[in-house]
Amino acid sequence: MEVKFAGLTYNVEGLRQKVKRIKVFNYVKEKLKSGFVFMQETHSVQNDLLEWQNEWGSKMILNYGCGNSGGTLIAFSRDFDCKVLKDISDDDGRLQLCSIEHDGKNLLLVNIYNENT
Repeated sequence: MEVKFAGLTYNVEGLRQKVKRIKVFNYVKEKLKSGFVFMQETHSVQNDLLEWQNEWGSKMILNYGCGNSGGTLIAFSRDFDCKVLKDISDDDGRLQLCSIEHDGKNLLLVNIYNENT
């Protein structure tokens, strides 16, 4: 079976600063030609989704932290054709489950940002 996509994971230690966010997004897009990326410790809040998704340039699902901790996201590259079937997130910005359909197959994506205690 040939794999036609890749998945990356990256603890970004905060994406609230636009300059850092753009650098991280560009770095990841350079590495990720087709697939998805899990990011942890985004420090995202609900109002960030549209701006961050526009900067990323493709689909993105955010699980919000509290602005200075937590937060996860799943972002898809432009040329990764998928349909999001369902996404579930916890209330603490630490867990995302996302069911997608890609190339006729269903996949379950799990993004976890575990506590260090």
